[in-house]
Amino acid sequence: KTLTVKYVDQDGNKLKEDESIPLMDNYYSVDVPEIEGYVRFSEKLEGTITTDLELLAEYYLENDNLAFTGLDSSGNETTDEASIVSYEVTGIGECNVSKIAIPREHNSKPVTKIKENAFRGNKTLKSVIISDNIEKVEFWAFGDCNNLEQLSINSKKIGYRSFHPCISLKKVIIGKNVEKCEELIFWGCNDLSDLTIFTEIADISNRSLGLDAKSSLKEIKVNKDNRKYMVEKGVLFSKDGTKLYAYPMGKTEDTYVFPTTLKEIGSNAFSACYNLKKIEIPQSIEKVGDLAFRDCLGLVRINVNTSEIGAVCFFDCVNLNDVTIGKNVKKIGSSAFSSANNISNFTYLGKKEEWNNIVTKSNLWKNGNSSITKIICSDGEINL
Repeated sequence: KTLTVKYVDQDGNKLKEDESIPLMDNYYSVDVPEIEGYVRFSEKLEGTITTDLELLAEYYLENDNLAFTGLDSSGNETTDEASIVSYEVTGIGECNVSKIAIPREHNSKPVTKIKENAFRGNKTLKSVIISDNIEKVEFWAFGDCNNLEQLSINSKKIGYRSFHPCISLKKVIIGKNVEKCEELIFWGCNDLSDLTIFTEIADISNRSLGLDAKSSLKEIKVNKDNRKYMVEKGVLFSKDGTKLYAYPMGKTEDTYVFPTTLKEIGSNAFSACYNLKKIEIPQSIEKVGDLAFRDCLGLVRINVNTSEIGAVCFFDCVNLNDVTIGKNVKKIGSSAFSSANNISNFTYLGKKEEWNNIVTKSNLWKNGNSSITKIICSDGEINL
């Protein structure tokens, strides 16, 4: 098998000679070289192939004809030239191309921020590169950019709903420089099907990604040498396999079997995964994080024997009907079953005394619109 890499600019023009790479197996990993005057869309191309394949390594020119506003040393906007220490991008300006790279400098000073709503509603943009000079992409900075198809983002922070809802967005690279992903950054980006994570710092979850039940994302990808994350069958785990961070919402399976190495299910790891119907959480898993299965509207049956069930864990699982709690459970967090209003069978595999002695069980573990009226224990029932 042969992998051919074509090095092209934003208009498809050749920047350097094509590279043909013979492969001994199905896996490839190619470092994309820097080219003076251009910004790389990705620093590495990785994946698997079963036949000869051509890939594009894209490079964009920086766009200095965007709209900018000066920032002083406190980060406040200013028009006083003497006070300007950096710039923020505030809009499309005079730029009329569809593929852009946010510049590192403007007027010989660093560009450090993309302002909230800066590109909101833009219909021209199709591809954007945001490099590591940007401290933060603010709220809704690219909201409603309905023709945006691909994004390479390496800013330190990605703000709340910053790409909501870019309905044509299909490909995203989250770079190594990203330290924080705020909530719902890709809410409504239901065509997103190609997500690669390079960051080794930011915590990624379904809540931060913000995808929903209509999501096309069936697998998450991670660079092979990532020191924080790994992927197994498209699911995002810690590098050592002991923590599950995110289960892709577009997966169609109705159940999931947890790996034997798993010790913790992270917060929001399965939130809004509508296709799941049955879950068994074994004793080998020590903790299920807060909001882990929130809004799993298809979930019907669960069997949970983890030591700790986090707060709001099964909140709004409106079709959850059959719940079994194992004797290993030592903690049930606040509102764990709140608004799970169709539960008709709630079984505890221990005795009534053991249930009552779950000393860290929050008094509000089923508060809100919950249908749980009794606990069926091995030696009788507890009416609530």
